Amino acid sequence: MIQLKKYQEKVVDEITSFFVDLNTEKEKINRSEEGCYFWNYLGNHYSNHQWQDQPMTGSERKKKGNKRYPRVCVKIPTGGGKTLIGIESIKAYQNILAPKRTGLIVWMVHRESIYTQTLERLKNKWDPYRQILDGITGNRVLIKNKEDSICQSDVENNLVVMMLMIQKLNSTSFRKIFEDGSADSDFFPSENNIGAQQELLKEFRNLDLIEGSEQIKHSLGNMIRVQKPYVIVDEFHRMFTDKSKEVLNDLNPSCLIGLSATPKKGMNIISEITGRELDDEEMVKFPIRVNSASNHWKSMIASIISKREELEEKAIIYQKNGGEYIRPIALIQVERTGKDQRGKGYIHSDDVREYLENQGIPSGQIAEKSSQKNEIKNKSLLSKNSNIRYLITKEALKEGWDCSFAYILGIIPNAKSDTGITQLVGRILRQPNQKKTKISELNSSYVYFNEGRSEEMINQIIKGLQKEGLSDLSENGGVQDENNQQPFKEEVSIKSKIFKKFENSLFLPTWVVKDKENYRKFSYSVDIKPKINWDDFEIKRAIQELYLKDISNKKTETIIHANLESKVGKSVESKYSPFSIFDLTTYLCQINQIITNPFIAYKIAENIHKQILKKYSHNLLDKNFNYIKKELCNKLKKFKQQEEEKIFNSLVKNQTLLLSVSNNRSLGYQIPETDVVYHGKKISKSLYEKVDLDSLNNLELNITEHIEDHKKHILWWTRNKDKKGWYSIQGWQKKNIYPDFIVAKKKSKKRVDFIYIFESKGEHLIGNADTEYKNTVLKRLNEQRIEFIGFNLNHKFDFELIKQGDEETRIREKLGDRIL
Repeated sequence: MIQLKKYQEKVVDEITSFFVDLNTEKEKINRSEEGCYFWNYLGNHYSNHQWQDQPMTGSERKKKGNKRYPRVCVKIPTGGGKTLIGIESIKAYQNILAPKRTGLIVWMVHRESIYTQTLERLKNKWDPYRQILDGITGNRVLIKNKEDSICQSDVENNLVVMMLMIQKLNSTSFRKIFEDGSADSDFFPSENNIGAQQELLKEFRNLDLIEGSEQIKHSLGNMIRVQKPYVIVDEFHRMFTDKSKEVLNDLNPSCLIGLSATPKKGMNIISEITGRELDDEEMVKFPIRVNSASNHWKSMIASIISKREELEEKAIIYQKNGGEYIRPIALIQVERTGKDQRGKGYIHSDDVREYLENQGIPSGQIAEKSSQKNEIKNKSLLSKNSNIRYLITKEALKEGWDCSFAYILGIIPNAKSDTGITQLVGRILRQPNQKKTKISELNSSYVYFNEGRSEEMINQIIKGLQKEGLSDLSENGGVQDENNQQPFKEEVSIKSKIFKKFENSLFLPTWVVKDKENYRKFSYSVDIKPKINWDDFEIKRAIQELYLKDISNKKTETIIHANLESKVGKSVESKYSPFSIFDLTTYLCQINQIITNPFIAYKIAENIHKQILKKYSHNLLDKNFNYIKKELCNKLKKFKQQEEEKIFNSLVKNQTLLLSVSNNRSLGYQIPETDVVYHGKKISKSLYEKVDLDSLNNLELNITEHIEDHKKHILWWTRNKDKKGWYSIQGWQKKNIYPDFIVAKKKSKKRVDFIYIFESKGEHLIGNADTEYKNTVLKRLNEQRIEFIGFNLNHKFDFELIKQGDEETRIREKLGDRIL
């Protein structure tokens, strides 16, 4: 089971929230005079989520497709896990918007290497990505490409993921999928059923016809159109020309989500990942250390050999101390690789190979990847069986190749020339095993060059980071000139005056459990989760509260061409055996995600299955599949939340659970004595010697300014971080709350009045379930009497959630003087 990183959880939550909003809006579908369905705009936060703004005429519909659809983009930098986000988006779509767990997903990628990697992973039933899809479909997944045959029973009985490798959407190779006759004929009415063909053309007026006739062409493109697929587009920025938009519209998507490191204007970004988030989650090797050699490429190669061997020595020590296997690799960019291009005044790949071997590097440790030669094809560079330590290239690796063992980039071409340097930078950024080591050298990337000035190379690298969606890291000094050392980050301490005089103000309240005379930290996993009584969940009542559509029960299946139901023609006996999508696995996976105990989840799912089949027929259940799954899971979630809060309240009421402050590290919490900042700045009343203002968003910057406006009333303030080691509050739900700011208001020069702890929320998050939960927990903390364990404090604590727009008023009220 893949454990999502925090930023990935955030993205999945935001995609899910968007789909929930769409599902709500779907109930308000309008029909224009032309019969064109569309979803209304979803307020300012989801503005312009469709390309077509006006009802289309018949001729326009023939050209552009039939239906307005939601189209959004997720900004994911290089190394952020785009494929995993794509898989998770399918999961969210199937759970919320898909009419049932079968159907068609079209997944487009721009580069052959990514296409091959993704296709192999999805076809491998042991791969975690494939297992996610199997989990949401009950093992009914088919992975296809455009060469594979596909019939209607495939998409009726399975979730079909079709991988398409598209270099250019308006290319001849792409248009061929609309022209060939590779689709099975059972997707379309027979040639003799003219009425059904006409009905299908009314619904899908952009279907291609056989030249010189009114017969629908049995093409793969037409099959995609009539299935109204969920479409995922990788590297969306490459497919956003006007022509590309028309081609994508012509697929008749039910929904489209683009993935891009560098989105373009108008892509409707619903979620964005920063480079700092990747670095915090140990996904990338930072900083990038830039080294210039003397003006000769051989000197540069010698320096690379020395650095690579130094890194490998440290990697061996790391592994001996319990770390994972790492074999550092150096990428060397040459000027020429062609068979007949050596000896013409340019440095050739064979020149570099020859020099490496002369320096004692075994030939088996050297490989070339170029348009003429691919010595790493079908080789796993991450395997312990691989010996590759030096990889020579010109431009063949600048896109679509990622190997986390690549630590060093050596650049022979001049730094100021445009030779693909910016693309190659991204090839050395991934952190091995997505985990920082305890050896700083193995957490950094290295760039060596021999021609040009350091400023030119650093500018090229910064451009490369921007292309990879990591511009915030480059702006914060992520590129370090080793020849002119500038600190990329520094460790700062709490100001000595505060630490000496007001150390007690650094201790903050936490929940503890009292067992007789002993105390321990409160734990959701120990004190809440095991006490949820799932036997109290009323399955019969939950089933009775379902509102199912009244669909007649028939023993024979109805063939529904292109999902048109009654529009296509008469019901006939299916040539396929009766098939029900409603079985035990239908909801077991979703229930287990809520309960997180497979034994209890299975018991509840089995009970639901037995009782619901007593009340409804398979046919009725299949027709209402998505609604049933969603409603039952929502009821389980609501029951779980109610139980969690009830257990929590009971523990508080009988004084088993106490809010306390303690200087005992096993029970209490003290703000860290040091912090790490990037290009830190000195701020008057900050707790630490310097503050990393570049890491704050606009709302947080406004808050810091308002706090500093009242500096005569405060002792210190700090921005709390959402990561391990910083202050968090455990409520009755599993997820901890990390308040954004902590402020110590003074009573006198020698005394603290109270500690103000607050969470800030942007406008777009106000009113959602997470915000309301946090608000309730923080209010509860203000109502709770605080116990002191081991020592006493003479000040109070004040908790609050501040909504964007109220920040100045609330801070004035809490920290300012009242004028009577």
